[in-house]
Amino acid sequence: MCVVDDRSPRSFALVLGCIVAGIPVLPIPLHGASESISNLAELIDIRLVLTTPTAQGHMESNESNGRTRDYRIVAPICQDRDTAGFSLGHFAQVTADDVAYYIRTSGSTGAPKLVPITHRNVNAWIEKYLPDLRLDSSSRFATSYALSFDAAFMLVFGTLVTGCTAVVPTRRERLFPISFCADNQLTHWASVPSAMDYSARVGEGSVIADSVGLAIYGGEPVTARSADQIFRHFPIANLLNVYGPSECTIFCATREFSRHEIDKWRGSGSLPLDFPRYAWSINASERNHGSAGTLVLCDVCCFPGYVKRKGPSQIGSVESNVTDGSDNARYRRDRSIGAVDTGDLIAYADGGFVVLGRTDNQVKIRGQRISLEYLESRISSDLDLGAVGCSLISEGGETLYVVYESGLARDVTASQVESVVNSNMPNGVEISGVKRVSEIPVTNNGKIDRRALQKLCTIGREGID
Repeated sequence: MCVVDDRSPRSFALVLGCIVAGIPVLPIPLHGASESISNLAELIDIRLVLTTPTAQGHMESNESNGRTRDYRIVAPICQDRDTAGFSLGHFAQVTADDVAYYIRTSGSTGAPKLVPITHRNVNAWIEKYLPDLRLDSSSRFATSYALSFDAAFMLVFGTLVTGCTAVVPTRRERLFPISFCADNQLTHWASVPSAMDYSARVGEGSVIADSVGLAIYGGEPVTARSADQIFRHFPIANLLNVYGPSECTIFCATREFSRHEIDKWRGSGSLPLDFPRYAWSINASERNHGSAGTLVLCDVCCFPGYVKRKGPSQIGSVESNVTDGSDNARYRRDRSIGAVDTGDLIAYADGGFVVLGRTDNQVKIRGQRISLEYLESRISSDLDLGAVGCSLISEGGETLYVVYESGLARDVTASQVESVVNSNMPNGVEISGVKRVSEIPVTNNGKIDRRALQKLCTIGREGID
């Protein structure tokens, strides 16, 4: 079952209904939905596409001429089930190893992959991590995440398990999250940090939501500056920093901060996290940054493997090079448990770890290897900026080009950025330009679109500081 997410409350209701009925569901964004479904139909058996009336018209008008499809598009009327003319029919009988939902990776570093999350994965997350959200039947919870982004499922399962109230913002309300939280007396809010940056730029700087007790940040590096925004607008809230790649269930590491604990981390790239509560290791074959390496996750937090093809053996096995010398080396030998190398570079910090970025987003400049995400978080934190993007330019030597969003009245110069970068790279680096833009391009999952950013950095650089 596919649900086309047009970022409306109806889309959330459709996904929730599929989960309750035990039907595997794949949320996809409205933009490019017809093409996406046609491609995904090569991997999984799509019988029905659920959407809203508006999105249905958009999809059908954009379908390729002459292309046949083996699925139906249905736009059920969510308000009145008696007259909707549509029914899930029955509750499916599921086992722990059946797929609960699928998530498509963003494809920001390559071709998108299809990740199946089983009921066994979900049950383990509910036991290990759902308590971190501190939800109960009196809670009012909302997120800004698109349903095609795995973090959105914390709202789905948080609602089903705890009985809390899910408050789903409309497309417009997502643009004004602080006012939305205040108007709806929310107790919990979850988003990427940049959502608050945008909110401040559109005039919500003085709005206070004093009902929010827990703000959950994930999907981007979380800095002390990000935390300051939370405590400014949510005066009684604590901040929960969460992290999890698509290959795990929703998130696999957290740490909660009060306003009094943030000062310690000013000037650092991002706030630390506690180690996963599942078996984990650092892949020594990827070691750099001193004591850093890529995070390997094991046990039931791991998905069973990427979907490779249709049929009984559609899910390809996943096994990672867990270091033989690690405490969790036994998981390498037990194929029934499995392990996955996340490709995320981590370093030990304050009894836990910080995420330095992805290995496939690392660049090498003057013999120094460093991740773009790490540099972006340091520039944002040290210069008190919002969203920042870095791209490697290789014209007459390797240099960095830096883009930042225009939320500040003041300009930032190349020399200021160079000072921050060089404090983290002993051999130094040249900044070829700094560009102020209205918005940094992102993928449907809210992550920086590296291809679009590269194009932005290589077009029209003349006259840029």
